Amino acid sequence: MTRFALRITGMTCDHCARSAEKALNALPGVRASVSYEEGLARVETVEPLDPEQLVQAVASAGYGAEVLEEAQERRATTGNKLHIAVIGSGSAAFAAALEAVERGARVTLVEGGEVIGGTCVNIGCVPSKILIRGAQLAHLQAHHPFDGLSRQRPVIDRSAMVQQQQARVAELRQAKYERLLESNPAITLVRGWARFNDPHTLEVEGKAGEKQRIRADRIL
Repeated sequence: MTRFALRITGMTCDHCARSAEKALNALPGVRASVSYEEGLARVETVEPLDPEQLVQAVASAGYGAEVLEEAQERRATTGNKLHIAVIGSGSAAFAAALEAVERGARVTLVEGGEVIGGTCVNIGCVPSKILIRGAQLAHLQAHHPFDGLSRQRPVIDRSAMVQQQQARVAELRQAKYERLLESNPAITLVRGWARFNDPHTLEVEGKAGEKQRIRADRIL
């Protein structure tokens, strides 16, 4: 008996897994089970079989398939930690990384920017809302609806407002992102810009032009 492990791509639900499983089991002498959650097919064949037949069977059901190498197969079938790479380090990236770690995976975050945290904390929601709130208070000084309270044109020191804004941004970035990295050894940060070499390999180019390859079971 020969055993194979296949990585299945393109599945979106358990029904997809059953469809891929049915296509594999339609091959003579094949007994297969497909896990949607793992993205894996485990196959046993009674007689020698060209692995390409397995790939084609899965393709006929509308999904992609890759026969795992021996080391990958051993990791998939013995429960060793899944490796997930996440491109970016914003709020969605951290949410995905933390959830993956809770489920037993190890995670590599790839960030090309100068700071981690993505748009929201650095240049989006947080800094804009700080200035918007300040502008609202300045407006109310001159345009509030209460008799008996003086109305006056506000004196605005924009540089002081920006300095306070950036201090708060740095504080939140430390609390919500940098501290989480420090306290989660299963999450590794790699600096650089990523591109795909293949569906499971990233090439990351650092600031000085140095390059490294990251191989992962899943890439987000």
